[in-house]
Amino acid sequence: MAVNNWLATKVRRTLQTWLAVYPCVVLFLALVGDQFHHLSMPLRVLVSTAVIVPVVVFIAGPMVERLLDAASAFWGRRKAKPSADDSGEEGQ
Repeated sequence: MAVNNWLATKVRRTLQTWLAVYPCVVLFLALVGDQFHHLSMPLRVLVSTAVIVPVVVFIAGPMVERLLDAASAFWGRRKAKPSADDSGEEGQ
């Protein structure tokens, strides 16, 4: 059971990270990507990561974490509610 919990945690963390990083990279490249074409590749990567990493760590990451927590709570509550069929009385 501990392995399943560990794996679920890792999968959730991976999803959370990707959901935070991907939109930030796309937005950065769309807004300012063409302005750095004259720089060498290592400098472009340095500049882009210098901007994107703090945005992900301090803004996008926490936002995605709150959204995933809210989604988990919502879906957890939906599963926890007993339906009319789960009244505990069988055969009536």
